[in-house]
Amino acid sequence: MGSEAFYATAAQVMPTILIALVVEVGFLLRAHGRAVMDLRRQLEEENRRRFGVGGYVTQPDHPAEVARMRWGLTSVAIFWTFVIGEVVAVLALGFRWFNAWTFWPVLICMVLLTCLGAFIPVYRYTSEAISPPEVPPAS
Repeated sequence: MGSEAFYATAAQVMPTILIALVVEVGFLLRAHGRAVMDLRRQLEEENRRRFGVGGYVTQPDHPAEVARMRWGLTSVAIFWTFVIGEVVAVLALGFRWFNAWTFWPVLICMVLLTCLGAFIPVYRYTSEAISPPEVPPAS
């Protein structure tokens, strides 16, 4: 199916795409981390004002916490997609396995990484998810 040139190109291109994805996901995680820290700071100030004590109650269902967890899991999925594609491409080159069972995993991993490389920057620039969190009303 794939030629030696295909696997060599895949083995070179996937790390390049991974570098771009690491930078973009790092920006997203940092932005969401700042949003979570702002939320915690606001909750701590509210508790100090209402009860006279510091600390905060963790809100795991808050959108900032959920977004941070989602992008953390996305980064793990990106890592494993890269590892699978890169290992198969290098093994195909090393052992000259140019057949369908090495072609499809490499192609799928390259397509997924390329699509994520195009989607994540657009998401980062157009998303409302990075706006500062609001403190929920006291109940």
